[in-house]
Amino acid sequence: MRLCNLTQCEEVLEATSRALARYHSIPPPPSISGRGPWVWRQARTWMKLVSESLHTDDLASPRFKQVFGSVEELRLEMEWLRTFLRAPSTDWSQVNGIGTHYPAASDSEEEGSGGISQSACVLCHNDPQPLNFVKTPTGSVVLIDMEYSDVNYAAFDVGAFFCEFAGVHGTLDYSRYPSEIFQKKWIRSYLHECARIKGLSQATVSDAEVDGLYKDANNFAMVAHFIWSLWSLIQSKNSKINFDYLE
Repeated sequence: MRLCNLTQCEEVLEATSRALARYHSIPPPPSISGRGPWVWRQARTWMKLVSESLHTDDLASPRFKQVFGSVEELRLEMEWLRTFLRAPSTDWSQVNGIGTHYPAASDSEEEGSGGISQSACVLCHNDPQPLNFVKTPTGSVVLIDMEYSDVNYAAFDVGAFFCEFAGVHGTLDYSRYPSEIFQKKWIRSYLHECARIKGLSQATVSDAEVDGLYKDANNFAMVAHFIWSLWSLIQSKNSKINFDYLE
């Protein structure tokens, strides 16, 4: 049974936070463990496809220009995000809940030290929408549809998951974006499960760690908006599904 009814209730909080923590605890297979973070590699790939898919008439359309401006503006926005996320944030080497037993994934274009770009990289799902959380006959919740699974920032998965609340019922409503109270309860549950899996006391999860992941996840929510907007632009030209991807 899929957890399509994504609401800010305790059952959903516990089930989804623990499921994502278990997913992030899986050691990345050797074939992908040395890659740079998925989000930037995928953004570059999809940016190239946007340039190749959209024709002159598409780029000149009032709808595209009003929302996206131009392909060059999209490129500049991507670079701004990368620069912004290099700013000092959580020191993940001091976080006991997650990531301390995974080396940060290397990315030749991510230079310098500190900042979210050096934060915990784990095996991420990268598309943690509600239809990908499934309740099994035994009552446990697991993630399915792993086509985008790859090494990435843990905070990206968390931020992308929070984004899904705003559109899960088919219409965009930002009032459904989780409150700070709900997010921090969700993050604490997530970090508790990460600590449990590592055999650590749940008391090792501090308020500072919760606050750090809360900040990082909401910064990465911007990246989730950006990268899935690129995907939608590509689908608007190539998908045969009757859906307004540009909208």
